[in-house]
Amino acid sequence: MTFTPRSTIVPLLSVALLIGTAACQSETPAANAADTSTANPASPSPTPSPSVARLHVADLMAKAGCKGTIIGTQLYSFETGRCTLSGVEVTIAAFDTATLRDDWVKAAKQFGGSYVTGQGWAARVEQADTAETLARLLGGKVA
Repeated sequence: MTFTPRSTIVPLLSVALLIGTAACQSETPAANAADTSTANPASPSPTPSPSVARLHVADLMAKAGCKGTIIGTQLYSFETGRCTLSGVEVTIAAFDTATLRDDWVKAAKQFGGSYVTGQGWAARVEQADTAETLARLLGGKVA
């Protein structure tokens, strides 16, 4: 009998959860993104500090000129959207803490692409030059 080390299984399960969660989300037009009542009740997010306004992915997408939809939540995020910027697919997620954002980026980097991070958000971009553009538009940095 062969045993698979736990250190191998846990990251694989995390990646499977990330993919499965993204695939199972219903899409909502970005115009309706201000409604965050669709958050997954099984995994409540920590409440942000009262002095900090909660980000909305639709606002980030609009600021970047990225046309798309809100797809719900993904692993670690409270809201995620998928849009197109200059013909390139972008996934933008919003987080309650920097730790959750960094955990999302770490898990997602296994799938390739370029990553951009900012205060309370992160994005996955297919092309590095588009990542630079997104970082400039949203005031983030390429991770």
